[in-house]
Amino acid sequence: MINGWININSTNNYNYFHCHGGSDVSSVFWVKANKNSGSLVFPNPYQYSQWHMLEEEHKVFEPKEGKLIFFPSSMNHFVTQNLSKTSRISLAFNFKAV
Repeated sequence: MINGWININSTNNYNYFHCHGGSDVSSVFWVKANKNSGSLVFPNPYQYSQWHMLEEEHKVFEPKEGKLIFFPSSMNHFVTQNLSKTSRISLAFNFKAV
C-alpha cells in the first residue's frame, strides 16, 4: 500500500471525475453508507469508440456498509451527490505492484 485516506461526504457532497495516478490498484471500503448517499460510478471508456466492449454506459456501485471494491487505478470514476441526511464514510487505498 502506498497511501490511504478517509472520505466523509456530508449531505450534498460528491467527488469529481478522477483517477489515481502513480498507483496500480485502488480500492474503496464503505464504513458508513445509507440509501441515496452517493454511488461510485465508472464511465464506460469505450462508449464513444467503435470497440463497444461493455454494453453499459456506466458501471454503478451502490455503497453498502462493509463492502470492499478493487479497481485499476487508471480507471476514471466519480461519486454521485449524497442525497441522504447522513454522512457517507469510506476508506480509500492505493497499491503499487513491486
